[in-house]
Formats: sequence, structure tokens, C-alpha cells
Amino acid sequence: KVQSITQESDESIAQLRDSLLDMAQKGELAGKSASDIAQAMFDIVQSGFASAEALKIAAIAAESAATGFTDADIAGRAIVSVLNAFTLPAEQARHVADILFKTVDKGVITFGDLAQQLGDFIGTAAVGGVSLEELGAVMSVLTKRGLGAAEAATSLNRLMLQFIKPSEKSRKAAAALGIELSAEALANDGLIGSLMKIQAATGGGATGLGKIFDEVRGLRGASLLLTDDGEELVQFLDEFGGASEGAGALAEAFAIRSEALRFRLQMLGSQILALTTKALTPLIDILANVLGAFSDLIAQKDRSVILQWLEDVGITAIGFDDALQDLWNTFKGLFTGIKGNNRTLKGLETMFVVVARAVLS
Repeated sequence: KVQSITQESDESIAQLRDSLLDMAQKGELAGKSASDIAQAMFDIVQSGFASAEALKIAAIAAESAATGFTDADIAGRAIVSVLNAFTLPAEQARHVADILFKTVDKGVITFGDLAQQLGDFIGTAAVGGVSLEELGAVMSVLTKRGLGAAEAATSLNRLMLQFIKPSEKSRKAAAALGIELSAEALANDGLIGSLMKIQAATGGGATGLGKIFDEVRGLRGASLLLTDDGEELVQFLDEFGGASEGAGALAEAFAIRSEALRFRLQMLGSQILALTTKALTPLIDILANVLGAFSDLIAQKDRSVILQWLEDVGITAIGFDDALQDLWNTFKGLFTGIKGNNRTLKGLETMFVVVARAVLS
């Protein structure tokens, strides 16, 4: 699937596959299987990142998913949506994940819920020049003060839009207090800095804030954020500024998660699966080539040619049906013994059944 988008050579994709399996075997995919990360990589590549960059982002997504109890593709899409919205390079993926986990730590919200709601406000934030750290601080305070993830995301979005595209009434009311409502002012002062200016000018409270915020969801967000005159909001913003200091918020959360017995067992299972898949990869390639050649012969619909091929690969001409049955029994034993959850082997088994039925018909 990744190759269909990147148009990379078979050799490059094989190297990418080997790198992915190596990472899984070393425990660098946080207990997620190589196939799970491959799916996350597909989504990331679709978003415009090169396969090598996608692999690095997917590894961070795996760590995020394992720590945040969600799927790697969900975590990957969340990280990529932020990178793309703010036109950040792949190297910033871990910092993005640090901010997201700091939000989970300070607020009352799960990583999965946060990931699902990012699309409600991330684009507006990018247009308004609002920093990722501010978004995290605001979402933390709003969810801590009672709003659900969806409500908090909507309030945050409407709050920013009140600056970017204010009504004439709001603009005049703010101007009368010496406050400018515009995208430029929002970018220059920041969302939290702008809110603190409004707090100082109006004295806060629903009545004072209502003079400027004439949209109910924006007003609700502003009122909750400034309940304590914005003290906690400012404090949180300072903490978010250090989200990537030291090991970083994600690594700290992951360290706690990795102590759980269930996680360790999941990690071990992922490593064993990767090791087994690496060992079987040559066999998988051989089987794919054999079945491909067999399929080409079937297309010729010449039983004598097929029989000759069977002899060439070591099956004596003991009768066409018997020879085919022997070949099938050999493959069936392999499939039964090693296929497990490997989608490639399952696909080869299906291919063989189709080919076999075509020959016997």
C-alpha cells in the first residue's frame, strides 16, 4: 500500500520492511505489531511525508498509542494533522506528541479523544498564529473545568474565530475598551495574552466578557478560562513551554505505562512476531514467486506445460491431479504451521486455493 503511493522500488520497500521488523524486534514499536505500524505509515505517507520520514513518525505514533491506549493509526493521524497544519517538519513529531500528552496530563481528557477532536480547531489555530502550547493549555483548563472533549474543542475554535472574524458589534465594543479583535492581534499577542488583555479591560465575568464575545460558545470558553482571572491558564502555558524538556512528556508517560505486566507481555509478543516474520520473509518471497509462476502457467491452460513445470520443481509426473494434491498438501502444512496472523501468508494461501481450483475445474 505504501509503495502504491510513493512509487518506490521493490528494493526500497524491502529495506523499509526490514527496518520496520528490526524496530519491532528491538522493542522500538512499543508493543505494536509491524502490520499495525505499516497501516499507520500508509496514512502518514498519504499526508505527504516520504516513507523514511513516515517510519520515524510511525514509531512515535506507536509509543503514543501504547501510552494513550489507542491505535497507532489514530495517534499517527493526530500527530500528522498538527505537523501539516503548522507546516512543521517530521523532526518535530516528538515535540507534538509531548504537547498532546501534556494536555492529557493536565486536563481531563484521553489521548484518543484529544486525537479525534484536533481537527475541530487545529486549522483555525494555524490561521490565527496560535501556538500548539497555547492550544494544549486552553484544552487542559477547559476540560478540567467540566467541558467534554468535543465541547472544549468547539469552544476553543469559536473563541479563536471571535478574534479572526469578529462581528461588527464585537469589534466596536472591543475597540471602545482599547482592544483590537483581529487575526494580526491574535498572532502578535497570542490567544492567552489576548484573553488576559480582555480580562484586564473588562474585569472578567459573563457581563464584561459578553460585551466582546457575542457568540455563546466562545463566551462560554472565555468565561471558563478566566474564572480565576486566568491564573491557572498562564501557569499551564508556562508548563507547556517545557513539555519537551528532559525526556519529554511522552517519554515520561510511556515509562510509567511500560511498567505494567500486560504491556510487557504485549511487547514480548510483538518482538516474537517480528523475529518470526523476519525468519519467514525469504520463504514468503519464494512462495510468492512460485505461485506467481504457477498462475502464469494456468493462464496458458496447457496441462502438459503445467505437468512439466511440476516435474521441474521436483514433483514427479504421477498423474496431474495427484501431483497437484501433493503440492497443495505441502503448502497446506506450511500455511497451517506458520501463518498465524500474517496477512501475507494468508493472502498466499488464498491465491493457491484459487489457482488449484482453476486447474482442477
